[in-house]
Amino acid sequence: MNYINGEIFPSKNQIFSLRTDLQKVTERGDEKLETPTNMGKYTNKLVEIYAKYDIDKLSEKKEYYELCRENISQSLFNKERQRVEKIKRILEESVGKQSSTKNQVIEALRSLNRMNNEEEINLCYALIIKGYSKQWTQNQLVHFDKYFSAIKKNYDYFLSFTDRNPNPEYDNLINNQHKFLIKTILGKKVFEKANKKENLLARAIHFLLESTGNRKGFFYTQKPADNQEVKEKLINACEKCFVFIQLVQNIMFYPGNTTNYCYFEYCHACKCLAGERDFIFLLAEKPQNSLIKLRDVYYEYDKWYRDILDRGKITIEPTENYDRTHITRQLNKIRKDLFNQIEEIKWKIIENVPD
Repeated sequence: MNYINGEIFPSKNQIFSLRTDLQKVTERGDEKLETPTNMGKYTNKLVEIYAKYDIDKLSEKKEYYELCRENISQSLFNKERQRVEKIKRILEESVGKQSSTKNQVIEALRSLNRMNNEEEINLCYALIIKGYSKQWTQNQLVHFDKYFSAIKKNYDYFLSFTDRNPNPEYDNLINNQHKFLIKTILGKKVFEKANKKENLLARAIHFLLESTGNRKGFFYTQKPADNQEVKEKLINACEKCFVFIQLVQNIMFYPGNTTNYCYFEYCHACKCLAGERDFIFLLAEKPQNSLIKLRDVYYEYDKWYRDILDRGKITIEPTENYDRTHITRQLNKIRKDLFNQIEEIKWKIIENVPD
C-alpha cells in the first residue's frame, strides 16, 4: 500500500471513482476528448506500468492512479491505454499462465504472431521484455529475439524461381505448360494481360499462398544481371524467412552468362538458415518427374542438385489442357500440402526453445 500523511493512497473511494471514469471513457469513445501534442511519453510510461502489475491490481497502484487522473481528458492517452491494456490482457491469459520459462517463451512468440501490425508487435514485445523475460535464461532470450525479428519482418517463406526460358524470344515455356492452373489462380483477364516472358506460375503460387493461405512471403521479380543492390535485397529477405521454397526447372542447372539467381539464393539460404529452417522444392517440369540427369548438370551445382534429389518435393503437374479435376488436384497440392509444410516448419522452429 502507498501512504500519504498516514492515509492509504489511493483510497477505496478514489479507486472506485477512477474505475468508473475510465469505464465511461471506454464506453463513449474518444471523439470529444482533447488531443495531446506528444504521445511518446504516454506509451513508454503505460508499458512500464502495465508490465509491472496485473491488470486487476492496477487501479490500486499510486503511479497508475496519478497517471490516469492527470491525463484522463487526453484522447490519445485513453486510446493508447486501452490498446496497451488489451495486449497485456492477452499476455496475462497466455504467457502469464505458464509454469515454465520455456513455455513462456513459446506463448510470447505465439502472441507476437497474433498482432496485426508493426505498432502492435512493438507494444507486445515491450510488454513481454519488461514483464516476463527477467526469469528467462540467456539462451531463451537469444531464441526469443531471433524469432521476434523473423515474425516482425513477417516472411514465412522466400520463393525462389527463374524467369529464364529456353528460347528468350518467345513466351516463357512454363506459362504454357501450366496455363490453366495459372488462369484459375490469377484469373483469365490477369493472365491475358500479363507479361508472358515472366514466370507466371511462380507469381500464381505466391498469390495463392498470400491470398488464401494467410502466409507472408518474399517474391521478387526484378533481377537484372549481376546487380549488387538486388543481391543485397535477396540476402536480407532470405535471412528473415522461415522456409526457403524453390520452384525447380531444368534450365536452372545451366549456368548461363550472368548471375544464376536461383543458385545464388540457394547458396545463401544454406548459409543463413544453417540447416535449421527447412527447404521445400516444387518440381514444375514437363513431363512429370523429368528432372535433368546429374551428368548434364553444371559441375558447380552438384551439391544443389543432390540436395533437391534428397529432400521431400511437391510436384506441380502440367495443365496445358482444361481438366477441372486435374486442376483441382494441383490447387490442393499448394493449398494443403505446401501450406501445411510451411506452417509445420515455422512453428517447429519457433517452439524449439532451449532450456
